[in-house]
Amino acid sequence: MSGAPHSLHVRFVSGKGWDSKVIEWYSRCEWSHVELLFGNVTFGAQLRGGVKWRKLGDPCYARAVKTETWEIPLTEEEHNVMTKLITDAFGTKYDWPAILSFMLGPHRLHLPGAYICSGFVAGLLGGIGKLAINLPIENYDPRDLWVLVPQIRGARKL
Repeated sequence: MSGAPHSLHVRFVSGKGWDSKVIEWYSRCEWSHVELLFGNVTFGAQLRGGVKWRKLGDPCYARAVKTETWEIPLTEEEHNVMTKLITDAFGTKYDWPAILSFMLGPHRLHLPGAYICSGFVAGLLGGIGKLAINLPIENYDPRDLWVLVPQIRGARKL
């Protein structure tokens, strides 16, 4: 990638479980989950287990039906900040009230110190300077990121 020593892979996932279908319906998008992809492991927030590393063979992906991955070039400094943000987020809880908020419209519920998948990725992309984050991160859903990620300079669909 044109002089960038590192890259970040953002992966969108569509599932066939009821929870995935609810998120996809309420967000008007084919994606119900978004996470970071590093080779054969992912990092992100999920209801079961919160924010952590998972292998692609993890049972949580058994109901995944489709994925789309985007590569974003990172400078050394952006990579270092990303690494720190991942280290700081590891082990945090899942923000299940924020998921309920998607269904409640303007009511914004949030569990402080916890993340939903799209909120974590939005916060990380904002933290490394790739996105201008104008809302609290728990307000971002997978659709928002699916629209925003392709607009990041140098981002390309794999």
